[in-house]
Amino acid sequence: MIEWTKGVEDALKVMESNPTSMKKIKQTYKKKVSNLIELMEKPGLSIVDRKKINTLIVMEEHNREVIDRLLNDKTVTNQHHFNWVS
Repeated sequence: MIEWTKGVEDALKVMESNPTSMKKIKQTYKKKVSNLIELMEKPGLSIVDRKKINTLIVMEEHNREVIDRLLNDKTVTNQHHFNWVS
């Protein structure tokens, strides 16, 4: 979560000069979820490992959804905006 928060804050900091920064971070988290799903599909995983990966998928998907909401809200232009801080 610390890595995600820092990544999104960094993207928001440069958003005015680089409007694609949030789209790039969204792609990063989309790729992470895809990689975790691939891991989940591999045979031979223990029940515990499956639960861990499932939890990571849920967390990363939530993170991606927050990024989507920030992207869809055209008023969020920096890391101090209420929708990010909340």
